Amino acid sequence: MASLDAIRAAIKARLEAVPGIGRVHDYERFAKEQAGFLALYKDPSDGRIRGLWFDRASTREVDLDIATVRRIHNWRLVVYLSLDDADATAKALQTLIEAITTAFRTGRTLGGTVLDVRDMTLDDAPSGIQVDAVESVLLAGVLCHRATLRLTTETTEP
Repeated sequence: MASLDAIRAAIKARLEAVPGIGRVHDYERFAKEQAGFLALYKDPSDGRIRGLWFDRASTREVDLDIATVRRIHNWRLVVYLSLDDADATAKALQTLIEAITTAFRTGRTLGGTVLDVRDMTLDDAPSGIQVDAVESVLLAGVLCHRATLRLTTETTEP
């Protein structure tokens, strides 16, 4: 099926289509200085921290005994949004999370890149985006909301 790079590109394209998502990075970003790090996540439209990074967290392989393996990739997505109580950004983050989950609920093959956005080796496997945590954190000295999400993709390969 698809390479890891193709899956990464399909996930990024799906995320970038979500309104209000901000900056989308297809790997965890770092910078030597605080200002450089903040620039990676600052939304030029309003100057707030708004964006996310995602990367593969783990992979499992299952031998299908037909010269093919099933590869189950688990992706971690980390969303940041500047915290502003007066603007109810906690609610805005929840709305954004729902928009992300909705974006992955349809077109579950990511345009034919994967078999599905779940682990088909399990009967009761979670499907689509899973929300693992929502919390407040300091991001380079700025108080932010952080949501940690999870997505599983499945492919077959020779």
